[in-house]
Amino acid sequence: MKNQQVLDNVMAVKDKAAKDYKVDSTPTFFINGEKLSGEMSVEAMSAAIDKHL
Repeated sequence: MKNQQVLDNVMAVKDKAAKDYKVDSTPTFFINGEKLSGEMSVEAMSAAIDKHL
């Protein structure tokens, strides 16, 4: 990135997510407080959402 302030802000958000929410992989989703990390099929994501409906 050419703009150091933008890069610093992005890194600050990344560090906060890692510290406060234990986000350690991409993608990471939170559904009703349940942390889902890593690649998921459409079916798996749908099932994770459906159980909270």
